[in-house]
Amino acid sequence: MNDTTLLSPFTGAQLIGHETSLPKVWQRLHDNAFQWSHMLQTQAKQKNLDALDAIDLGLLSLLSDCPAKAWLTLCQGAGGTVMGAVALSWCQGAKLSEVRALWATSGVNITPVESFLRPARLLNPDMVQDQTSLKAILAETCDDIFLTAVKVVRAGRRLQLDLTEPEMQNLPFPLDLLIFHSQREANAHP
Repeated sequence: MNDTTLLSPFTGAQLIGHETSLPKVWQRLHDNAFQWSHMLQTQAKQKNLDALDAIDLGLLSLLSDCPAKAWLTLCQGAGGTVMGAVALSWCQGAKLSEVRALWATSGVNITPVESFLRPARLLNPDMVQDQTSLKAILAETCDDIFLTAVKVVRAGRRLQLDLTEPEMQNLPFPLDLLIFHSQREANAHP
């Protein structure tokens, strides 16, 4: 064979950015999630955790030109993970219902632990439209516990508890735990 033309190893692959394949993004996000979890367990400095979040946000922003269907196909083959759901939220044409469904397959429940909190913070803000008023969040989300929980987490220390005492006492589980957690964090880091 005398053909001296070399094909790129990415010929035919769905690429984003400069020769970055979807499986590479998926792998990096999952490696970073593992690293983040390990760093948290070893009580790493917050600036190191923040740096890893910034790296992941950079990777996630690359997905803005990736069709949601292409990412979902990858996740169907690789398995439904919470980081796959987070990444889907950054893809072109993704719907919250698709993100919620993929998240549900991951088995990550709504609880005030980092396996839920970090992915909730990394969701595309254009998809969840951040708010700080608890009353406004509850009015907008209309009994959608997943979306309400994500918005509460994303509000974090800025969450305004603008409900009456009886309304606060009637908040469903696990929202009550997430709100307690956000207020504890706010008091620990004023």
